[in-house]
Amino acid sequence: TGNALQLWIGKCLRCHGQVGAGDGPDGPATGARNRTDDSWQASVSDRRIADSIVQGRGRMPSFPLDPESTRNLVNLV
Repeated sequence: TGNALQLWIGKCLRCHGQVGAGDGPDGPATGARNRTDDSWQASVSDRRIADSIVQGRGRMPSFPLDPESTRNLVNLV
């Protein structure tokens, strides 16, 4: 299982940036969403975030993590 912060750094930071604003080095090219936006946070369920992580979504690749690591990363998001 992975620590959520380590997972974020290793798998998410390049597109989503340090705090999830979509401003990572590859963020603009991939159209990474701003995960810090309150309206986005209110509109998305933990299940959808988990599904996006494990299965991928749009330009985001899949990251088939174990359930505990996925939960930890969802909680971080």
